Amino acid sequence: MSLSSPRSRWRTLAALLAICSIALMSFLPASALAQTSTPPGGHAQVIAQGVDLMPRVPVAWRVTASEATPLDEAGFFDRTLGFAVGDGDSFLITDGESEALTLLHDGQASFHPEGASERRSSTSETPVYYLNIELIVADAVDTNESLGGSTLIFAGDDFEAPRGHRDLPLVRDVLATSEEHQIAGSGDAPSLLFVAAGALQVTDADGDVTELETGDAIDVSGGVELLAGADDGAAWLLASIGDEVELPDSAPATSDPDAGTGDLELRLEACPDNLDADCTPVTNRDVTVPAFHLVEDEDNWIIPDRADLSDDDTVLTYDDLPAGDYVTMPDDEAVPGVTIDGAEWDDDLEGWTFEVEADETTVLTLRVIVDERGDTGSLLVTLYDCPAGSDPENDPSPCELNTEPWDVSVANIGQSETTEWTLASDALDLGDSQYWFELLTATSLTFYPDGAREVGTSDVVVTGDPYVLGNLWTIDIPYHGAAEVTLYRVQPGDEPAESGSLFFAELTCPAETDGSDLSPCQNAGEPWDILFENVDTGETWSTFADADAEMDGQYVFPALPAGTYLMYGANPSDDGLAYFTGDVNLDGELPSVTISSGGEHVFYVHLVPPGGSDAPDAPVGGTGSLVIYQADCPYGVDPSVDTSACATSVDPWEVTVTNNETGDSWSLLFEGVAYDTGTYVLEALPAGSYSISVGSNENWALYYPSTTDVSADDETYVTVYSMDLRVP
Repeated sequence: MSLSSPRSRWRTLAALLAICSIALMSFLPASALAQTSTPPGGHAQVIAQGVDLMPRVPVAWRVTASEATPLDEAGFFDRTLGFAVGDGDSFLITDGESEALTLLHDGQASFHPEGASERRSSTSETPVYYLNIELIVADAVDTNESLGGSTLIFAGDDFEAPRGHRDLPLVRDVLATSEEHQIAGSGDAPSLLFVAAGALQVTDADGDVTELETGDAIDVSGGVELLAGADDGAAWLLASIGDEVELPDSAPATSDPDAGTGDLELRLEACPDNLDADCTPVTNRDVTVPAFHLVEDEDNWIIPDRADLSDDDTVLTYDDLPAGDYVTMPDDEAVPGVTIDGAEWDDDLEGWTFEVEADETTVLTLRVIVDERGDTGSLLVTLYDCPAGSDPENDPSPCELNTEPWDVSVANIGQSETTEWTLASDALDLGDSQYWFELLTATSLTFYPDGAREVGTSDVVVTGDPYVLGNLWTIDIPYHGAAEVTLYRVQPGDEPAESGSLFFAELTCPAETDGSDLSPCQNAGEPWDILFENVDTGETWSTFADADAEMDGQYVFPALPAGTYLMYGANPSDDGLAYFTGDVNLDGELPSVTISSGGEHVFYVHLVPPGGSDAPDAPVGGTGSLVIYQADCPYGVDPSVDTSACATSVDPWEVTVTNNETGDSWSLLFEGVAYDTGTYVLEALPAGSYSISVGSNENWALYYPSTTDVSADDETYVTVYSMDLRVP
């Protein structure tokens, strides 16, 4: 079996591991509509929703267009609160923490909380474009720094978000030509209305009319009436802030639930000579405001974003803190020139400590001496040039000191203004490709390694103190100290021509599995090390030491020298059995794989250990098959009344079935087998009850059962009817 592209690689892997999950789509029967704080009316459908804590600063809705690059080019980035929406070809979302996969097709969506680390990649070798609907801090709604490589489509007006953890639903609907629909606003905050296709007339409560075309968006408050276009109808999306969600444990787990809550007022001041004279208020952008936590609960940090700002941003107020003793972010020692009146320095805890009493307001004053350096620090930057194909992060030896410096800068992005320092204008040239920034604000600054506004869009490799926050590089400038960064610019060019890539996955199988049916095998929870030896050079590569781990049991060598490799340890058990599929040669004593120049190679090893494995055995209740027939109906034909005019679908709809007991999902696209045109089967499903969801298209309405039962050793039949909405 030869797989020639990342698309086929991932489709096969998904079929083997059954780990893709698909978002729910429109056109489900009314009984299957999700319940939200503001239920959609008519045939509108909630296609994604989640809960997150609302910011305490003004926010705004926005819509952006982004690019999902091929898997080998895509990286993990922290995301802004909101939704990712399919707008054409499919793309894959990988959660950086759980490694869960979500495949989004056209019109499907997924929710991501603020700061979620996600990789978004196309399922082919070409980029895929998709939409973001985001709720973002108002001052950053249209900045280049927050947009990165995305294109701004719509920026809404700023507003104060309601307090607390809120339900955020995304509703989608498709209206036929001249069809009307009413939206009841959430009441607490504006919603975002976006026209995905067609035309839409929006009438608000005052009778004002707004005409929208494809790609247009507006903020809507209160109830509005919608009228779809007379030619093509309309498909629209509505993002809203819903009801407050009461969390089970809103207070930190180690706080005393009977202790009550209190408030904290933190005042900010700058002093010219000493901490006792002529101090004046300063803003939260001029000094570094520390985070803090309950002494007995170091896992729940209270950050400055949690506070309300007042008095021209010189006072931070934290409401409803659990009563108790608090300590600030640790430092090695108390810093001269910084004090917090009302708090005490604790050498053991390495931080300032203070108490919040129940039903009281604790007042603290953070004072900083602003001498000739002010509340500032420094940054040392070293530049190197590297040849094409080199990997300076792991081996910088081929690189040389740079001779022509490029554009490097840092910026302090404030709520009302931004200050930027550049290598050319603000840094001292120390010689030997080293540059010194001084008098930088001692806080977290945005870092641009070569002028690029988004991580992953530069050919510069960053090492040292910078880290990724959102889709931007960030660096913390220490108070009266220095941060360091080393940058390597890799010259453009391909990997060495005499190399190719190797992707492989290790799977474990239930007892008594044989090579005729490997479908019960699953990705290895405890992977093993396979050693690859080049038969010509004798060089070896270790899975654990040299390969990039993609997920548990999945690895990739991005650039192995072309040649044939023997595999040692592919079967880690003397008594177990190993079955191979993919680009593996089994003619010799040891399995081998041949890497071609520029080729992409894939194989899978399925291990059946002696006495069984950690992989689950066949379901206790047995398995059955689900046969799905798909038929298209012409315009005006209601398949719930008469199906005689409906004909077999030539192009299959994407169908996903989910076991209601285990939550496991199967995709017709990835795991279905075609019986005949329009007829497909999902085999070996554990007996039980299943939910069904079907992908959508704005030109078709879908009719199908929302649930079905699969019986052991039997075939269950389901029909999906699609009705053409296009007027002949």
